[in-house]
Amino acid sequence: MSNNLTFDDHKSNLFKAMNGMRKTLEPLNERLKPLGMMLWVADGLVWINRHAANDDSGGGFFIDNIRIEEMLAMTDEQLIKKLRN
Repeated sequence: MSNNLTFDDHKSNLFKAMNGMRKTLEPLNERLKPLGMMLWVADGLVWINRHAANDDSGGGFFIDNIRIEEMLAMTDEQLIKKLRN
């Protein structure tokens, strides 16, 4: 089986995937702002910054897909309780 995709094709697919990830995270980021937190995508991974709602640099923690899906499904109260502990 041959892969006929060029490097540019792969790069384009990567950017589409990362933009899709960012769009999926937007509603969750809006919910995290009042808590002073944010999620961001870097190198295809999602990170949470629990100390700055507008800064994707510095002390963040990797957060896996399972946790993201759980957080997306949580109510605001559940989300606050989980992240404050």
